[in-house]
Amino acid sequence: MIEPKYTDANGMLIFAIIGVAVNGVAALRLKKHESMNEKVLSWHLIEDVMGWVAILITSSSSMFWDIHVLDPILSLAIAAFILWNVVTRLRETMYVFLQGAPQEVDLGELKENILGIEHVTSTHHTHLWTLNEENQVFMIHVTVDRLSGIPDIIRIKNRIKELLRGKHVSHATIDIEFEDEACYMESPDH
Repeated sequence: MIEPKYTDANGMLIFAIIGVAVNGVAALRLKKHESMNEKVLSWHLIEDVMGWVAILITSSSSMFWDIHVLDPILSLAIAAFILWNVVTRLRETMYVFLQGAPQEVDLGELKENILGIEHVTSTHHTHLWTLNEENQVFMIHVTVDRLSGIPDIIRIKNRIKELLRGKHVSHATIDIEFEDEACYMESPDH
């Protein structure tokens, strides 16, 4: 026969107060940060606080009433909340894992601006992807017409880097190619 043991409501109450305080302070300290790792950690701490609040409610009510079903009900409610947050965060996380293009950068407009640089005739093998919400990687092959020398190449690269400024690009690979040079990756972007 099943004989459930009654819990020590006073002990649960003390641990719940400590748990709410410790996890609550940690969650508040991470609340202002914006990286994906910090957001996930912050949500984890908030979920921990909710668990401790459930224990606090259960232990407090156990001191006055005999409601043993309260703990599983609160546990299921917290589990539903956690599942809802996992599903909502999954899309954002998968976008980064799959190295999606950052949504705040218009790649078409960026390519048009690059084509507007003097001596640039075409672009190909253009890629922009996100490593996380703070760092993007950019790669492009730029075809140019006849240049007077290395200073023109440097000027074109610097102009492209200026166009990338403010787009959170932490790494850029700019390959300059000449019109009569064959590129095995060539498939014009424009």
